[in-house]
Amino acid sequence: MPLTDNVGVAVLIGGKSSRMGSPKEQLITKDNQSFLMRICSEMDFFKYRYISHNSSQKYSYDGYRNVTDLIENIGPMGGIYSLLKTIESESVLVVACDMPFYGSEAAVEILEQYRGQDAVIPLCRGRREPLGGIYHRRIIPVIEELIAHGDYRLGMLIDRVDCLQFESKYQVQYENLNNADDYKRYLALSDRFEKRFQK
Repeated sequence: MPLTDNVGVAVLIGGKSSRMGSPKEQLITKDNQSFLMRICSEMDFFKYRYISHNSSQKYSYDGYRNVTDLIENIGPMGGIYSLLKTIESESVLVVACDMPFYGSEAAVEILEQYRGQDAVIPLCRGRREPLGGIYHRRIIPVIEELIAHGDYRLGMLIDRVDCLQFESKYQVQYENLNNADDYKRYLALSDRFEKRFQK
């Protein structure tokens, strides 16, 4: 297991879930865990652990510190910015709460890629997955500049910093759910992955 003294982990739940119709972090897996509970339990080997949320959300999970958005309504950029202003570690792995298949193997894989870069971003079939990436505190000024210009795109942030991008071998783990149809599809597919998450 890679050392995690320099990299914390954060579960990002600050979104409005408007397309899903209900909070994504509260959706229930087939083994009766919330999405938030599942991901948090998978990431419990990190020394520094956080839950990133907006001011209207109140969640807690044992061993995780809550981080409220310093700037709201600017999407994931606001969560990442708030985390980097707060974390004790030099960097943080940011995991979206709507990736119910995400597990420790994917986290270990990206940790093994990390050598102190500004960012490390996994690719799935060539597509960047910024809400499964590692971000270093030194990029705070770049984020502040983008926010000042009203540009909240994570792709723009990634393009502005020293970023390692690599093709992940854990493609399914980065599957995210956006709406009720996606959730139904997840429930239909998840049987083949359930044994992987049983402790």
